[in-house]
Amino acid sequence: MVEVAEENYAKELKKATYCVNEIKETVNFSVKEDVLSAYEKICDVSKTLEASANLVKDAMLEDEKSFEDVKGRSHAHKEELVPIHELRSRLKDELRQLETQELHRRKEDWFKEKIELEMELEKKNAEQEAAKPLAVKLQKYIITPFHGDC
Repeated sequence: MVEVAEENYAKELKKATYCVNEIKETVNFSVKEDVLSAYEKICDVSKTLEASANLVKDAMLEDEKSFEDVKGRSHAHKEELVPIHELRSRLKDELRQLETQELHRRKEDWFKEKIELEMELEKKNAEQEAAKPLAVKLQKYIITPFHGDC
């Protein structure tokens, strides 16, 4: 039973190694969709490989292998997972960085649009002020009634 679990783990490890190499070679780290797709793929591969490693550990425990053997094999599996975890962390960091850049770009676009609208409003207000007829104040004259010769 341990041998079958080890064989399955070896197959999963080969798939994971191929996937890691494929991602490293083909992913464009400046495109958010590519990074997100690669991150999801590497997470799935990592989960599958960890589940397979757990099956090996369970099989070893069922066959009543010594604790040291199980612990040693578990440690070896963890060592084999290191490149996958490093790539996953790198992809996560790249994704976070791309999202931050996108957020800054959106803020910048929003500020530019706000400034343009404010300038347009100022221009309209200036045109309205110029189009208003100027009110001229006339002096107030008081007409006194004439009562004959003074």
